[in-house]
Amino acid sequence: FDSQVAFWTNRLVFKGLRAPFNTIDPYVEATASLESNGVDFKDTLILGAGLEWRPFNRSVWINNYRPWSLPIFDFVRNYRVYLAYEDRKNLKDEITGSPNHELLAGIGIFYEFGIDLPEPGEGPPTVKADYIRRWIWGEYFGNYYYSQTGFSAEDNPATFIFNSSLTLGFFTPPIAVPTNPFLDDLTFMPYMRLEHVNSTQFSFPFQNRYFVAAGLRWMPFRNYRYKDNEWLYKLKLFGEYVGVGRVQNAKQDGEAPNVVDYDLRFGVNFSSRRY
Repeated sequence: FDSQVAFWTNRLVFKGLRAPFNTIDPYVEATASLESNGVDFKDTLILGAGLEWRPFNRSVWINNYRPWSLPIFDFVRNYRVYLAYEDRKNLKDEITGSPNHELLAGIGIFYEFGIDLPEPGEGPPTVKADYIRRWIWGEYFGNYYYSQTGFSAEDNPATFIFNSSLTLGFFTPPIAVPTNPFLDDLTFMPYMRLEHVNSTQFSFPFQNRYFVAAGLRWMPFRNYRYKDNEWLYKLKLFGEYVGVGRVQNAKQDGEAPNVVDYDLRFGVNFSSRRY
């Protein structure tokens, strides 16, 4: 199985109604998925609308609590509570035997740290916190939600899904390159990623698994000349091996049948104002 996969999500959020701690904001979202060798249900356009609430986003205490000069709880500000309705449009042949609507309610988060460059003129690291900020980076994605249909043909498809991904990496020392208009140096970003997904209703392997991935990332435009251009600045080229120690499948009686327990991926990833 070799395939080319493309995935694009765009969300527009509008300031909404006053609520405790923060506003409840309406949003619209579109997600397009394409796969070169996939079956019909993998080539879709999903249109959605919903409400989101970020109760900790304005927390002064979280922003100011920095033991050892590190904002260790800063990620909590990015949690959002959401309710959404989605409608699926097929991009190839019609998908039959499953509903084209979905109702979601849950808690989601995306948080990244260590990606920003040091401020111009900032001196070399002097304490442990400085070294961590200068050399360590990471990402945390979480989506813990109730799904009413899952666009599934199963009877009683309603389920709770718990999905987390934690990436932790470091920056290699910069490698000097000849003078050119694009790159200041070559800095690579090796990383490890732990991911899991679990379903309360079904025992499908793809909804109940744990795995570790090892990869290498390169952000070619992560330098000061592109700092104000988020599209280029956060462009990521990556290669990763999924299944270090094999993918572990939960809720299975013995070995899960017809399941691939490793993958090799190469790709491009970019985002703007994702949080």
